[in-house]
Amino acid sequence: MDIQPTANKEKITSKIKNFFSNPWVGIITSICTILGFILAFYFYYSSISNRELSYAVYPLKVSALKSGQVSDLRVSYKGKNIDGDISIAQIEIWNKGKLSIRPGDILENLKISTVPTVPILEASIRKKSRDIIDLKLDDRYYDKGYVPFNFKIMEKNDGAVIQLIYVGKDDVEFKVQGIIEGQPTLKSIELTNRSNKKASPILEFLGMLFIEFFIFAIYIIICIVKKVKIDNVITRIILFAAGIFGVLCLLIAFISYTQIPLNFE
Repeated sequence: MDIQPTANKEKITSKIKNFFSNPWVGIITSICTILGFILAFYFYYSSISNRELSYAVYPLKVSALKSGQVSDLRVSYKGKNIDGDISIAQIEIWNKGKLSIRPGDILENLKISTVPTVPILEASIRKKSRDIIDLKLDDRYYDKGYVPFNFKIMEKNDGAVIQLIYVGKDDVEFKVQGIIEGQPTLKSIELTNRSNKKASPILEFLGMLFIEFFIFAIYIIICIVKKVKIDNVITRIILFAAGIFGVLCLLIAFISYTQIPLNFE
């Protein structure tokens, strides 16, 4: 009496095992899992609203004058003799966040500082996203090596390129300091080359993907050389782990990727 139900149960169990042992099921499941990670991150990242005042210093500073090269040359600025090198640097400041920044959001005055402290001769706005941001520079503290600034409003990707002429060599560094509500430290974007953006996240992802396939190829070659049977389960685990690792690398690259809204001159 119980033979038929037992046989049917074993048949169903066998079909289920065969279904999940199918390599295409594993591949499709892995792809769906990876896509799930990507979509979950995308919707989470898109929902974040914050203020993020950022700045980037153009890597190439210009030495306008090197002291000691021309012995008879004397340089003065506004009646003061200048002893030392004169260099030029450009800094871009912009709002990378989704929330606008207004004067009421600034908890500590904003300023551009030289490190180490060197006298600033002139600061000028070379470019700005819109006139309505009404960016203004304060020239009262040039001798102390910093330039306070303020603006009317900065919405997402609003900003300006500021040029500084200062007394010092081209190895002088610059920092933008101040406190914004919800942002105790301003974000510094380090440009690794003379372009206006970091490396594309797609290129970083392809680089990581190449490393993963290189490691997997070494595993296959070792199995062939040692005449070891390639384990399908291990292969699937490696491919799945490589996929997850690749997605994480892509997400990290996407987070760190920054393209500045204005080009340096």
